[in-house]
Amino acid sequence: MLPVLSAPVRRRAAALLLTVLSVLALTVPATASTDQFILSGRGNGHGIGLSQYGAQGQALEGQSAGQIISTYYQGASTTARTVDFHPRIGVAHDVDRIRIVVRNGTAQIRIGGTTQTAAKDSVWTMYPLAGGTCRTNGTDGVCPTFDPDGGARIQVGKPAPDGKWNFHFEYGRDSIVEVIGDKMFNNAWRLDVVVELPMEQYLYGLAEMPYSWEPAALQAQAIAGRSYALHRLLSVGPNPDRGCSCHLYDSQQDQVFAGANREIHPDSKDWWPRWQQAVDGTKSVVVHAPDQIGTQDGVVQAFYSSSSNGRSESKH
Repeated sequence: MLPVLSAPVRRRAAALLLTVLSVLALTVPATASTDQFILSGRGNGHGIGLSQYGAQGQALEGQSAGQIISTYYQGASTTARTVDFHPRIGVAHDVDRIRIVVRNGTAQIRIGGTTQTAAKDSVWTMYPLAGGTCRTNGTDGVCPTFDPDGGARIQVGKPAPDGKWNFHFEYGRDSIVEVIGDKMFNNAWRLDVVVELPMEQYLYGLAEMPYSWEPAALQAQAIAGRSYALHRLLSVGPNPDRGCSCHLYDSQQDQVFAGANREIHPDSKDWWPRWQQAVDGTKSVVVHAPDQIGTQDGVVQAFYSSSSNGRSESKH
């Protein structure tokens, strides 16, 4: 058994240890080992609102999406709500050039008062000009808007640090891709890209939960994601001015929006119909709490995260 030291003795011992460590630190040669250690890890999320792993656990126990929602948004219910304008999703911000490629079909391109058809695999490159205009494929004028036909998709390329293009997500399914050149950043004109599409089509593109999970968990996620988005639309209105002319960003700043990629990617396309069914099965349903502070016309800003580290507010 170790001896029990008095408080003054402990303080003196700690001071002595600190002195010894300081001396040792000064004697370490300047040519110390150059070995590098990389530590990586992930957290549990912010723990506010719905726990996605908790929702999956409840679904595995046979609980419904409504029961899951009532667990994490206490005092709230669900109801059907819509607005008469579409969400606008910011997919590129303050960039000095944009490249757009038409995939899997044709697209209608509007530039000012003219409309033309862009064939499959056609490439359109835009640079910002003063006054919020664009240089599009070498021609100066109004920035373009791309409207895919049928099964066509629009792929947006953003500038990469190495000077090349980073083609990320593709957008289709009633999407309209708008290039906007109406702001300055660091004393230079820049471009934004916004995707406008119906609410349910926006939800199809959310990439916030594994599509292989239980149907009730997916339905709860669809309700929470729709409620979060509708709360933002009601807060901002039909003509958003958030610095991106959008209601929602496509990242974790709001919700991760992957466009059409999850339904066409080989690793997820077989599971994606389960998510589509969850969205369709909860069409227009949001979390509703008309008497609670912080709602927009009763619609809850339904936050969620991966998990709550095993703890959540008591139901009782």
